[in-house]
Amino acid sequence: MFLERLTLPGRPPWLRMVFFTTLVAASWCFVGFVFAWGGGILMLLIGLPMLVLLLFPLGMALVLDRGGPEFGVMVAVGLALTVTAFTVPGDLYLKLFGESREAVVVEKICSRSKGSCSWSYELAGTGDEIVRGLLRHGELDVGDEVRVIADPSGFIPPRRAGDVSFDFLDMVALVAWLGCAVVLCQGFQAIYRPEEEPHPPVTAPREETEE
Repeated sequence: MFLERLTLPGRPPWLRMVFFTTLVAASWCFVGFVFAWGGGILMLLIGLPMLVLLLFPLGMALVLDRGGPEFGVMVAVGLALTVTAFTVPGDLYLKLFGESREAVVVEKICSRSKGSCSWSYELAGTGDEIVRGLLRHGELDVGDEVRVIADPSGFIPPRRAGDVSFDFLDMVALVAWLGCAVVLCQGFQAIYRPEEEPHPPVTAPREETEE
């Protein structure tokens, strides 16, 4: 089975948990960065990472070799990470490394889809600053000024400053990762908990009968 191979069968359980959780974290970040970048054919590569996120609960059940309440928590974690992967990683990157800049719209670009325009905007800094990438959201005209959070490297396109804030999906993602950490801690405890030696069965003394 694909998922069984993915969870490194035959290796120590703690190593399997660390590897699989790292794989899920990488998939979550990859989906977020590709979606934020909007890089054409790379959007097709989101499928496999999304599959990893959706199969996260089953994978952890295989690693821990049990179900119970932990499995239910992981189902919620997997769904939450799948939903939040589309927006939270890219926004988090801009919050950590982005720079606030004043910009002005210098060109409107129309991307036609089914007869309608999806507008994006080329920006220029109001000073010596360079704003790389196209702003994809908003209803603006050439000459409008807008404050954006820009990625200095230009890897992720700029977003309006008001759109890059701590919102509901960020909270959902935070709770999901905390839930994941709790289940993993319980898994480590279960792995390293010393096994109790079985007590010999207690039998009642046999009564001797007189012949």
